[in-house]
Amino acid sequence: SAPPEAKLMLLSAAMWQVAQQRDVRHYEKLEEFVTLVTEAIPELLSHRHRAQLILGLRARVRDESGGIGLFSWMESPEKRK
Repeated sequence: SAPPEAKLMLLSAAMWQVAQQRDVRHYEKLEEFVTLVTEAIPELLSHRHRAQLILGLRARVRDESGGIGLFSWMESPEKRK
């Protein structure tokens, strides 16, 4: 079995790919990852940035499921169509 550090690196790379590709289908897992990592390493993100990131991920998931997102006004008009 791979050492824990290797597993964490692999998971981090997978979550980075989800974020870069804006793959909303996996944003709930990304939110869970951000929560776990920032609980383990609180100095990684400020409380404010962590909250903004998590709320943004939740809003995008809600947008994709037909709800009204909190941050849809931040996107360019082309993306909202």
